[in-house]
Amino acid sequence: LRANYNKKSQLEAGFTLQKSEFENTVEYIQGVSPTKVFLRTPNKYGFANLNFTPNKKWNINVNYVYTGKMRIAHFGGADNSPNDNMVETKPFSELSTKISYTFRLHKFAHDVDIYGGIKNLFNAYQNDFDIGKKRDSNYIYGPNMPRIFFVGVKIKME
Repeated sequence: LRANYNKKSQLEAGFTLQKSEFENTVEYIQGVSPTKVFLRTPNKYGFANLNFTPNKKWNINVNYVYTGKMRIAHFGGADNSPNDNMVETKPFSELSTKISYTFRLHKFAHDVDIYGGIKNLFNAYQNDFDIGKKRDSNYIYGPNMPRIFFVGVKIKME
């Protein structure tokens, strides 16, 4: 889906509903019930991006990413998780924003953008990491970074 109003506001969005399964059951972890489900594959996921440019100087962007529940193999051995099991993750909603202001450096004939924003505004992040030297290094899911504040400067040379 894409909508644009007067070249000032643009919305792009998409959503996927799927079901990914093997024809026969697969045993991912010995001793744990086999399943037909593809691991690390959510059945629902989507995105939305809203960009607002009221004039040539300002640009405001809001980005949303949704990742639905999924099953993950979790191998035991960590201090906080001694047993092998299959885990169904919670869904994640990740919201980010960026605001920029552009001005002209007439002396050098360059445009300069000053910008700032927040990635993963609500800090949607995995909260059950394994600990200890025997942790499952593949037991990672969800957004790849916690909440991050950022600022920057970009010089546009002609």
